[in-house]
Amino acid sequence: SPHGLNKFKSNTFGYLQYVDLLVYWGGSSGEGLIVAPSPDVTDMAHKNGVKVIGTCFFPQAAHGGKLEWLDTFLQKDEDGSFPIAAKLAEVADTYGFDGWFINQETEEDENGKLTKNHADLMQEFIKSFKSEYPHLELVYYDSMTVSGEMDWQNALTEENLAFMVDEEGKAVADDMFLNFWWTTEKLADQELLKSSAQLAGE
Repeated sequence: SPHGLNKFKSNTFGYLQYVDLLVYWGGSSGEGLIVAPSPDVTDMAHKNGVKVIGTCFFPQAAHGGKLEWLDTFLQKDEDGSFPIAAKLAEVADTYGFDGWFINQETEEDENGKLTKNHADLMQEFIKSFKSEYPHLELVYYDSMTVSGEMDWQNALTEENLAFMVDEEGKAVADDMFLNFWWTTEKLADQELLKSSAQLAGE
């Protein structure tokens, strides 16, 4: 519920002492792509010293995603600004939460495919958002690569680094949520978290 719940059986999060930043996860092609934290969650997090951010979710085509939605999100005005960035900031400031998590996983639909232009615009969108609204957090998900491919890296790599730091070494997003397909049977031997830490350090 966008208003939160007042029932005892509500799903309350009990581990805030271990959390720096809480992503209010949600969104689907049927329920809406942009999900702001409900007031009860924002209040609960802030009372415990934890920032909370909403979600902008672009699902895969198999789950109803449409490139049209991504194109609309990344559309620029004549002055080069991103109108949706301004609206996202306005919503966060009005309702008192701390920023946004962008999860872009739409790869293609019947009208076309993801391109490098999408990736370039996403980097530009994030940089513009952080430049205009530095007080708000922006976290990017490890999904779309800089070449405009849907290719989860499970690590910080040269394929997604540009969403964290641009060519001039300037910050882009505040954080990146890495994909998480590591298991003892798969990817563990590659020590991707160690390589991520090394690249981040550089």
